[in-house]
Amino acid sequence: FGERFVQFLLRYMLPPHRDNETAAAYIQGKTDNPNLEWTVVRPTELTDGSASKYEMFSKPIDSLFGGERSVTRANVAQSMVDMLLTKSLWDEWKFKMPTVYDDLN
Repeated sequence: FGERFVQFLLRYMLPPHRDNETAAAYIQGKTDNPNLEWTVVRPTELTDGSASKYEMFSKPIDSLFGGERSVTRANVAQSMVDMLLTKSLWDEWKFKMPTVYDDLN
C-alpha cells in the first residue's frame, strides 16, 4: 500500500514524474510503425564508477523506498551501446523498458 500511495503522490504532485509517465505511455503506443524501434533504459540509483558487468530486468527489482542495488553511469551507457551493437540483445529488449543494475557477482 505504501509504495502505491507514494507513486500516486509522485504522479499528481511532481510534474516531471507525470511527464515521464506520459512520455512512456506515448512511446509504448509506437509499436505499430515498422520504421521505428525503441527501448527505454531505466537506471536505478545512479553512482559514479567505471564500467563493469551489469544486469537488466524487465521491471525494477528493488523497493520504491530504496534497496541495495545501484548502477554506475558507465554501465548505463555500456548497456545502451551493447544493445546497439548486439542484435540478439537488441531483439531481447526492443519495445521494452529494462531496468539496469550493476551485477552483484
